Amino acid sequence: MAKRSVVEKAKTATRSKVTVSRRQIHRYLDLAAGIVPPKPPIPVLGNVLLVVKSGKLSMRVTNLDLELCAVCDADGDAEFSAGVNA
Repeated sequence: MAKRSVVEKAKTATRSKVTVSRRQIHRYLDLAAGIVPPKPPIPVLGNVLLVVKSGKLSMRVTNLDLELCAVCDADGDAEFSAGVNA
């Protein structure tokens, strides 16, 4: 049997659902928007790192002078990490 490529594996990957409080995530993202500059000198600094693990969602953002780390409860079975635009 031939090995599947990374793209083929991604196409067949299952999707998981995670639910978090809209109020909490909105509050944290508002704080993150105050830390991230409108045009960051390094593009990755314009992102928020989201990590879901063990029923917790942690969000991390930095501008290299300040760092915000926030954690809130998450319902669901998924465990993943992703960087999203702030």
